[in-house]
Amino acid sequence: MYVARTEDRASFVEWVLEKVQADFGKSQRMKVLVKPNIVGLVFSLLIQLALLEETVERALEVLISKPRLSGHNYYIVGADGKAYDVEVTAHHHAVEELTEGIFVHANHYHAQELRKSAIDYSPTSEMREASLRAYLEGRWPHPQISDFKVALSIHEGGICRHEEKNSTVCTCGALIFDPANLTTCINQGYPCLSNWQEYSIE
Repeated sequence: MYVARTEDRASFVEWVLEKVQADFGKSQRMKVLVKPNIVGLVFSLLIQLALLEETVERALEVLISKPRLSGHNYYIVGADGKAYDVEVTAHHHAVEELTEGIFVHANHYHAQELRKSAIDYSPTSEMREASLRAYLEGRWPHPQISDFKVALSIHEGGICRHEEKNSTVCTCGALIFDPANLTTCINQGYPCLSNWQEYSIE
């Protein structure tokens, strides 16, 4: 793995990408970023690049144009309310512009063309998505931050899932973003325990 020191995150990510592309096929040092026949960025680096952009449209372009290592789902939301859901695999993408209403996405693709090539996902994904949507739609058109906290704490449908014997899956935390007010609420651990901390950008 390469090591570089730079104060510019965007320059660093671009530099890593150049190294990956240059060494693909002749080096094993980039195992974290290279799969057979696939060269690209891991989702955490894509997120960093997208966050450096000043508009929703430019962030969207980053997510769909940069080489990707794997599949992921992204929400892009601006302070002006413009929003997109972006589903990607390593080679393909599907973008849905989000308009008024409640939109929920769990751990499975919505786009049928992407589902055809998807690997196994959580067997509770569709159930969790439906449970969360049903609760939030009942609070539309004026959902409050408190409603989202309650929604993420629901045990029915497996939204807030506690550690169980012989299970390797549980809820590790929750995030609520409020772009219009530049605030976020973070809960470490089970959301039902209400360990929420609020942060704001001034």
